[in-house]
Amino acid sequence: MSREHELSRRIAMANTRGRMALVDDSKKLQQVQVELLADEVKDNVERFQQYGFTSVPLKGAEALCVFLGGGRDHGIVFAIDDRRYRLTGLENGDVALYTDEGAKIVLGRNQTITVTCDTIVFDAAHVEMKGDTLEISASDSIKVTSPSIDINES
Repeated sequence: MSREHELSRRIAMANTRGRMALVDDSKKLQQVQVELLADEVKDNVERFQQYGFTSVPLKGAEALCVFLGGGRDHGIVFAIDDRRYRLTGLENGDVALYTDEGAKIVLGRNQTITVTCDTIVFDAAHVEMKGDTLEISASDSIKVTSPSIDINES
């Protein structure tokens, strides 16, 4: 095989799309099993994520895998997306976190944050919310459990 042909093959094999099959989230750097080309399965592929954000994707999510140096021995996954559940219809500049079950947090226009879910749990020593308006609505009930409640008018 000529050097040019070998180089061309290595470049072509350096990047590929695949489907995520398994996730090992117990390691310091998450590892995944990805199904790539026909009958090509790679185990223990390191998955890089943005600092401060982490997720465990569902089986069948799409992965973008890069093989360093073009050899198929050491791959890394640097992007996983799941078109089955991705939010659509956001405004330009919006940012969102979401799950396959429909829970979502949308940081939207006009400095608005919208949280959509069944239950919100604050597990903190101190929760502080400030703003011109705080709106809480519930179709069933609002439950507050505390040894003391202070309501102050300013």
